[in-house]
Amino acid sequence: GLYVQGEDIVQSDPDTHHVTRGLEAMECIVVQDLFLNETANYAHVFLPGSTFLEKDGTFTNAERRIQRVHKVMAPRNGGMADWEITVALARALGAPMEYAHPSEIMDEVARLTPTFRGVSYEKLDALGSIQWPCNDDAPLGTPIMHVGGFVRGQGRFVTTEYIPTEERSNRKFPLLLTTGRILSQYNVGAQTRRTENSVWHEAVSYTHLRAHET
Repeated sequence: GLYVQGEDIVQSDPDTHHVTRGLEAMECIVVQDLFLNETANYAHVFLPGSTFLEKDGTFTNAERRIQRVHKVMAPRNGGMADWEITVALARALGAPMEYAHPSEIMDEVARLTPTFRGVSYEKLDALGSIQWPCNDDAPLGTPIMHVGGFVRGQGRFVTTEYIPTEERSNRKFPLLLTTGRILSQYNVGAQTRRTENSVWHEAVSYTHLRAHET
């Protein structure tokens, strides 16, 4: 089985045909999200997700920055945040998770993960954000890594063999397209495609086009 929370793997993972074949072969797929995304088409069970405005927790970005978020409104799906739904599901399956608040989940992460050993909600509330590693060696976090040397010994460099792409241009499909990011969309657009962003983007694109023409 597969439990997918807040991710649209049919759209975001490479080789869509491979992903969908795998999903079709599964006996049980649970999708928990804000919207009925493309992956939800393969779900046996769909659970309502909650937005960042509806829950306490943290986000960790590519800068290694752990950021605290605070609930500003009650979840509209019946009063349960994502972590509470996961806890309820675990209890129903006979594997109870005894958490009363997401801070307790972070405390467990800190106990089990050396690079998060010094992270807590109290410290996040005091500092605003923390960049891991955060432990006894760096109690306030690590804004810059690899100062004076690599964190991992002398570093690790690997030579990879060239693997040609299976996608080939031909008479029927003469172009190979590479997708990119645009300002009006975020990732696969599960949320932004449901807003007026597309109208704004079309207006801006038209304005730029007219400017180039003149």
